[in-house]
Amino acid sequence: MSLTPIILLVSWFLLYLVLRGVNAYFGSAFVFLTFIFAFIVSSQSFSSFYLLLYLIVIVLDLAIGQISTTSQVQGFKQGKFTQAGFKGVGISLLVGFVMLASIRLLSRQAGANIVGVPNLAVATPSTIASGFKPVFESALGIIENQTAFVIFDIMMVFGLLIPFIGILVIASGFIMPLLISSLVMAVFHITAYSVAIALLLYAMMAFAMFIMSRILFKDSLAADVAHYANNGIISVSRGLQVVGI
Repeated sequence: MSLTPIILLVSWFLLYLVLRGVNAYFGSAFVFLTFIFAFIVSSQSFSSFYLLLYLIVIVLDLAIGQISTTSQVQGFKQGKFTQAGFKGVGISLLVGFVMLASIRLLSRQAGANIVGVPNLAVATPSTIASGFKPVFESALGIIENQTAFVIFDIMMVFGLLIPFIGILVIASGFIMPLLISSLVMAVFHITAYSVAIALLLYAMMAFAMFIMSRILFKDSLAADVAHYANNGIISVSRGLQVVGI
């Protein structure tokens, strides 16, 4: 296996890191453009699903951003450990790698990958296109993170309107929305990526960590680092197995 996929994997995330540092929506646009490229060179049905999902998530994120969740659930406030500038980036990267290590440890204990990663087929023999395969599979983690965060925000804002659920949200603060969001994403992974149902609890734990990091830092970077790196490790490992290394 050549080093091209690994170089592209690292370079893509570094560029994403710079763009989102300038403006969060620059980072989102970069992810979106990446999947337009994926639509051209890989499974169009798969890529179009994630493009549509990401568009919906961004629109919902913008809409929900106009509503203060702090006024919905008393005592709830995101970003208690928020740090600005390079210090904030450094802390987020550190927390992201700690979460990555935790996920890898849980996967080892479970005997399987607890966060499923699709094996995306590249439809062109181009070396560059094939080299981007790990990037596509890893960047899916960023879309899935954003989806989990939006589900959590929806539960925080509108969960109070749902009979019985609203009572639980009031009683538990952010715990019930956290559990529901983690469960939804865990079920999605089990059904979409053929993850064993026995790993449901482990997958919930992974997404709960992602959401908690976003709550604490009011930023997705730590979760993006962990999810992107985990998917990248799995994707590159598959490539090594194909060539018999």
